[in-house]
Amino acid sequence: MTVQRLFYSSRIADEHASRGAAMAREIAQASAVRNAASGLTGTLAYIDGHFIQVLEGNLKQVEETFERICCDFRHRELKLLDYHTVPSRLFSEWSMASLVEEDATIGQREALSEVRILATLNAREAIARMRQLLALQDRAVLTA
Repeated sequence: MTVQRLFYSSRIADEHASRGAAMAREIAQASAVRNAASGLTGTLAYIDGHFIQVLEGNLKQVEETFERICCDFRHRELKLLDYHTVPSRLFSEWSMASLVEEDATIGQREALSEVRILATLNAREAIARMRQLLALQDRAVLTA
């Protein structure tokens, strides 16, 4: 089976900005349930009023999900940053993980800010950094 990886960013709509972090957590939780049923994996980051998301899965599911996101009025200035076939999933452990700036340590916040900047400069490096942050986050939970 071929795997498609889609990477996009968007700005949260002004009318939702006051609850951005909570909304990102809610979206990630709802997406995790839906994605588990449809075979999608990925992560959603919420950084400085922006959503940055990676979706992985089969062509049909990725495209249908992205179309639904494009029609979601919680997003503004949605930008497709990268979309290609990949040999394997980077986020296979998560039907939808979340990286929320408000929940992060100071060091993680700096790394998330770098992800936001990298997203428009080097999408593949930004995706790799998101994966690293999730691995660190999971290790911290296991040792707590």
